[in-house]
Order: sequence, then C-alpha cells, then structure tokens
Amino acid sequence: MTSTDIQRGEAVVFDNNRTDIERDQVIACVGFPFYGIGWAKIADRYLWDGSLLSNTPLVEVIDASPALDKKVYIVNLFPHSQQEVPNDMLEA
Repeated sequence: MTSTDIQRGEAVVFDNNRTDIERDQVIACVGFPFYGIGWAKIADRYLWDGSLLSNTPLVEVIDASPALDKKVYIVNLFPHSQQEVPNDMLEA
C-alpha cells in the first residue's frame, strides 16, 4: 500500500512482506481532507493518500519487492456505468 509524505513529496510504501500492516498504515494510505480523513503521523512523517503522487502505484509495487515475489491487485473503485448520476463522492 502507498501513502504520500506530504512534507517531503515522496511515496511511502507499506509492504506486508517487511512489516505488519495495521490500522495506522491503512489510514495513512486513504487519508485525504476531501473525504474528511486527516493525515496520519507515522515515524515523524505526515502521510496522506498515495494517490496524491500515484493513482495506480504499480511502479512503487515493482520497486518494493523482488520481481518473482509479487501478487498485484489493481481495484477499480468506480463502475463503468451508472444508471443514475451520483450526487456526491459517496454515491459515486
């Protein structure tokens, strides 16, 4: 999972092969003021959603672990079509 260090402008990768991923890391990867979720502070770094730097962080995944030790899942959060036009982000 990726987050963005908002002071350094760098991607921060949480890899479950290297560390246990807990609630704070998940919040760091999804926090974004638009959604009402503030930044997370982990190891003196202020982290927000990884999409600020990379919406589909495939490069970060490739760089984070050996080439033969990967299972990559990219999830499209938005449907291809909707019958009704959404009124806000939660409906979308």
